[in-house]
This record gives sequence, structure tokens and C-alpha cells, in this order.
Amino acid sequence: MGGDKVFRSLLLVVVLVAVASGAQEVEGQVHHVVGGDRLWDPASDISSWVSGRIFRVGDKILFTHSAPQESIVELQSQEEFQSCDLSNPIKMYTDGVNQIPLEREGNVYFVIGNQENCNNGLKLHVDVKPSEPEPEPEPKPFPHLDPKSYPPKPEPKPEPKPEPKPFPNPVPTPYPPYPVPKPDPKPEPKPEPPPKPEPKPSGSSQLNGLLFGLFVGFLLCFLSL
Repeated sequence: MGGDKVFRSLLLVVVLVAVASGAQEVEGQVHHVVGGDRLWDPASDISSWVSGRIFRVGDKILFTHSAPQESIVELQSQEEFQSCDLSNPIKMYTDGVNQIPLEREGNVYFVIGNQENCNNGLKLHVDVKPSEPEPEPEPKPFPHLDPKSYPPKPEPKPEPKPEPKPFPNPVPTPYPPYPVPKPDPKPEPKPEPPPKPEPKPSGSSQLNGLLFGLFVGFLLCFLSL
């Protein structure tokens, strides 16, 4: 019984040294010792240990157990995990200290290779999250420069202003003389046509006048009687 305690203590020391050395090799990775100080053992409460922990891609899980003949088995499905079906494993780890890297996201199932211990709860379900992005490097502060280390900038000389040139007086443009309007020529009077001669009374008209005179004379004579 005392030898078993000594072996467990030595094994725990080996695990802690492995964790410390591994943490120095790769930054950003977390090394999870399954079961904590109780290690991977049927007496450990694995479900309590795993609750609240975050597993990410790139982390490593360390299984330490006192019986090297009891291998660690990685299963494919939750059904195999719950029923401790070891007939179709993905991989088996047979070393006494198994450091298994988490290389993919999603659910990963590990059980003990001993069927009885698996049925008693010695198994581990891990939900692997994506790896954390690397923190951006902090910008380096700009070095403070001593103003004496640089010569002063020469002051710009004012450019001479050009003297204004006298504006030349405009030369009047000669215009042609305005033409004097000529009076319109008066139209020459047209010669009036000569008066037309009065028509001479015809012979019949003279006869009628003579008869009329005679008639008037007879009438006067008759009235005077």
C-alpha cells in the first residue's frame, strides 16, 4: 500500500515536470492533467474536474495512471462513449504517461481500456473550442528624439514681391467719319395734259334750239293778246 503511494507521488512529480517543460516549449497552449492531483484513477471524480474547464485546439491532455496495462482509448461517438463500447476505437494510447494533443474542434471521447473501470465512470468527454487568436503585438513607443540632435530647419526667406508695371494708356481706335445724309432728290413735275376741246354742238342740237326759241316767241305773243 505504501509502495503505491510512493509510486503515485513520483508519477505526479513526473507529470508536473512534463507540464512545466511543455509549457515552455509552446506559448498559448494549456496542458490539462486529467483528474488534477488525483490523476487518472477510478477514485477521481473526472466529471467534476472537467466542468468549467475550457479546452482549445492546440492544448494537450495528460493521462497518468498507475497501471500501464490499462490503455487510454479514443472513441468515435457519444453512443460508444456512454456504453463503453471499445470494439471500434479511433486510437489507443498504451504509455504510462500519455500526452495527447487536441488537434481538431468538436467532441472528443476518451475512456479507460478496462471495461469495468470504464463502466464505473473513468472516462472523459472534451468539447474542444477553436484556438485563441494570437494577441496583436503592442505598438512600440516612438523614441523620444532630442531636438538638439537635429539642426534647426532654415527659415524660409520671403520672396520679393514683383513691382507693379504701369498700365499703358489705351490708344483710341480711329473710327471712320460718319457719312452726311444726302437730301433725297425732289421728283420732277410731270407735264399736265392739255385740256380737251369742248365738243361742238351737232346740227340736230342747233335745230332743236331754234325750234324751242320760236315756240317761246309764239307763246309770248299769244299771251300778250
